Amino acid sequence: MILYTFEISNTYKIAAEAKTIQVFSRAHGESCGYMFEMGKSYLVYTRRSSHFSSQTKNASDLITGLCDRNQSYLKVKNKEFRKLKRLQQ
Repeated sequence: MILYTFEISNTYKIAAEAKTIQVFSRAHGESCGYMFEMGKSYLVYTRRSSHFSSQTKNASDLITGLCDRNQSYLKVKNKEFRKLKRLQQ
């Protein structure tokens, strides 16, 4: 597993309690892990899970993977942003 720390610039579904969040992903694409590159901006879809709880000792953690629609922020289509902004209403 890899632990990523993200600086939050915007949230769509829930309000962020902090300016940064920590998100776990598997270490390899073959095991559905998403490989983020440092210094790049992303639209990241996360969910709560107890999948890594035995290693983190937390009841649940934020996780993400290949099938979660993550993408480079520069490649996000306006249509997707419009859909996400409707979640804020």
